[in-house]
Amino acid sequence: MALLRERLPALQRELGVTQLVSRWDDDAMKGVREPDCISITDRLVREFLLTPTEKQRWTIESLKSAKPLPLWRAKLLNLAGGL
Repeated sequence: MALLRERLPALQRELGVTQLVSRWDDDAMKGVREPDCISITDRLVREFLLTPTEKQRWTIESLKSAKPLPLWRAKLLNLAGGL
């Protein structure tokens, strides 16, 4: 999100959202009602990839239903060369 810092206000206006919250941030999600939640993943991706390839689209779709990788496991995978 840091790369989009300057574009975020315009993106929020375009998407009609008042705040951006990670769906995996349980504490932040407590203050958001379910009907008020929308996914903006595809729109954020378009800020970096104007025309994603089929493989990139498939990866993005698969990430939407994936559970987050715990930090300790990411570090372990990184040490093993798996990331």
